[in-house]
Amino acid sequence: MTWRIQMAGWTVAYEPKALCWILMPETLRGLWRQRLRWSEGGTQTVLRLTPRMFHRRLWRLWLVWLNYMLSVLWSYAMLAGLLAWCLQWTRLAPFVNYPAFSPVTQGWGAVLTLTYLLQASISLVLDQRFEQGILPLVFWQAWYPLFFWMVQAFTAVAGVPRAIKRMYLRPPGTWVSPDRGVR
Repeated sequence: MTWRIQMAGWTVAYEPKALCWILMPETLRGLWRQRLRWSEGGTQTVLRLTPRMFHRRLWRLWLVWLNYMLSVLWSYAMLAGLLAWCLQWTRLAPFVNYPAFSPVTQGWGAVLTLTYLLQASISLVLDQRFEQGILPLVFWQAWYPLFFWMVQAFTAVAGVPRAIKRMYLRPPGTWVSPDRGVR
């Protein structure tokens, strides 16, 4: 919707005092399905609007489009690198001609991990005034970025073919809102 509003010539701005109510998925399956829907919808939007958006007056959308496309390409590159890393441990290793990477942080990745862990620890110490017993969660909070980016990458990889299939191979249908745990 935001893309269409901007393509119609309207301006979209950030409102720092805006409040909204959201329902978060309560299970991993629900999170996966939500992110897959978002990936599929984003891909459909980009594919449908790409031919029309490269007009001079829509220059502000070009960076958003580029960011989305690079994010999807990054997701496929991450999956390919992870598969290449897994293949290093098999008999197929001599035939893998793709630069593999280890999911274990090294070099600057370790510095970023330690920086995040420091920030997360400070936030937990500050929040402990309001929520007692929160400090032991630092172990789980440390894994959040890895889990988040893996879910994002895998849903992007899974969402692109689904979006293409639904756009070109299936007739349009009616969207039904999923159950979000509130009746």
